[in-house]
Amino acid sequence: MGSWGYTVDHENRIYLGSYYNAHLLRFDPKTEEWEDLGRPGGESESFICKITTGRDGKIWGGTFPSAKLFSFDPKTGVTQNYGRIDPDQFTVIPRQGGRADLLRHPV
Repeated sequence: MGSWGYTVDHENRIYLGSYYNAHLLRFDPKTEEWEDLGRPGGESESFICKITTGRDGKIWGGTFPSAKLFSFDPKTGVTQNYGRIDPDQFTVIPRQGGRADLLRHPV
């Protein structure tokens, strides 16, 4: 297992998007504990391409091979899978910007 990227939430917890099973993992440096938050893109996804923390505090991620977008709310623990973003792409890479930015590109 490895990771393509990480992000830090507003409480300084670290999130990793894993491959090859596309799990979202959280590490809390205060407690020194890891938590597996599941597969936010669903069982069909191989890895989480990129994750970022939005201004709203949610963790946003994109997956491969189905280019799915998901969010995880650390305050509520709720994961939302928004499904495939583009029928022709293999990945979706969320990024934080002045508006809801998505960068789509083929692998």
